[in-house]
Amino acid sequence: MSAFAAPNAPAWTRVYVTRAKAHGRDIVNQAEVTGVFQAFGFTVVDVEGLTFAQQVAAFKDARIVAGCMGATMTNTVFCEPGTIVLHLAPEGWIEPFYWDLAGPCGHSYAALFGPPTDSSIAPHTAAFTIDLSRLADVLSQLLAGLER
Repeated sequence: MSAFAAPNAPAWTRVYVTRAKAHGRDIVNQAEVTGVFQAFGFTVVDVEGLTFAQQVAAFKDARIVAGCMGATMTNTVFCEPGTIVLHLAPEGWIEPFYWDLAGPCGHSYAALFGPPTDSSIAPHTAAFTIDLSRLADVLSQLLAGLER
C-alpha cells in the first residue's frame, strides 16, 4: 500500500515503512508485524514509487519511524532531530551505517533483531521473523519515551 501526506493532511507522527519482498531480507510474519504497528497508531508507508517530495512529506513530521533495516530507512534523514528510529533486522547482521546515520541527524537509534529462517545464508540477505510480543514491548517503551 502506498501512502503520502497531502499538503493539508494531519502530520504523521508514527511511521512504519514496509519493504517489497522482491528486495530480499523479508520479514516472514510481515502481516502480523504490520498489525502490531497499526495497533500502536502507526501509518504504514511503502516509499517505492513515491516521488522525492512525497518521501520527504512522509518522514518530515515523524516522531518515530520503524522499518526493516535497509536503504528505505535512509529516508529518516528527512526527520527532525529527536526522532526515534527503530530498525528491524535479522540476528547476526552487524551494520553500523544506520547507527552512524542517526547520530548526526540527532535521532535516537533502536534495533530489534529476529531469528533468520535460514542460518546458512548471509544475515544481511536472510528472511527473518519478529517476535510480536517483543515488538509490542519495545514499541510501548519507545512511545513512553516520547511522552516524557
